Amino acid sequence: MIPLTLKTNYNNITFSPNWNNVAEDNKPHIYFTIGLPRSGKSTFVDNEMVGQLTGNLGEPVIINGDDFRMAGYGQRFNEAGEGLVAGAVFTAIKALLITGYNVIYDETNTSPWSLKKIFSIDPMAQYVIIDKDVDICVQRTNEALGVPIFPDEQEEFLNAIDRINAQFKKITINKLEKLRQRYL
Repeated sequence: MIPLTLKTNYNNITFSPNWNNVAEDNKPHIYFTIGLPRSGKSTFVDNEMVGQLTGNLGEPVIINGDDFRMAGYGQRFNEAGEGLVAGAVFTAIKALLITGYNVIYDETNTSPWSLKKIFSIDPMAQYVIIDKDVDICVQRTNEALGVPIFPDEQEEFLNAIDRINAQFKKITINKLEKLRQRYL
């Protein structure tokens, strides 16, 4: 795999330290995002990662928890449904890796549980941290398409952003790499 060459200059993106070396083993891996809701993770995945991660293993498959939430219970966030979503998502990721696909896991991935789960499945998983100010993420949530994205669940979603932001502030490359070492 050639090094990831970005089309745009980003000042809020950090890659895992061995991002460009992981594909030397020619095995499928997880490439995952870490960031707040509405921080630009999906845009970055679509615009920068997909084409550049396409190689001898074919095009990577994007797994996004919001797609599973919509399919499972018809909305993009519902705290009560997160256990069901996590089970389905991680089962799908495992199945895709077993069948030889690279997986881009486009999700917030700020909880210790999700980070442990990712590294337990693939200790060589690679991450990209997208660090966008929480106020911008809240503004994007409130202003998307000129109306709130989740009118009925707006308060629940904004509370989730606060909770996710608290987790996000604790994430460092050093902590992520220490966690990875536990599964190598």
